[in-house]
Amino acid sequence: MKKHLVMTVMALLGAALVLGEGITELVIGGGDPAVPQPLATNEIRGKTLVFIGNKSARVPNAGTVWIQASRTNDAPGIKLLSGQTISLTGGANGLDARQFWVDVETTNDGVVVLILQ
Repeated sequence: MKKHLVMTVMALLGAALVLGEGITELVIGGGDPAVPQPLATNEIRGKTLVFIGNKSARVPNAGTVWIQASRTNDAPGIKLLSGQTISLTGGANGLDARQFWVDVETTNDGVVVLILQ
């Protein structure tokens, strides 16, 4: 059985927690509504990314979070309501977490992301 490992992937935003073989968790919080945050700055790939509209594992957001493919504020994206879960599945090469940005409407909201191998 593998032990849980913690590796820092974002100096400003938090860490990736390897929950077990094939599952990684990212918690992106402390968001500023004017500055979208990258989901990751290092390559973290998975077949499926599960986005949870919470600022931490058990704390719901006060407002809406947008998952987008651009770092531009107010860019088009996927609307993620507080407590809502959305899954995205990639093709043969999977998805790289660096492809996504988190844009919050309310200061200090965020997103929990499970990356499934």
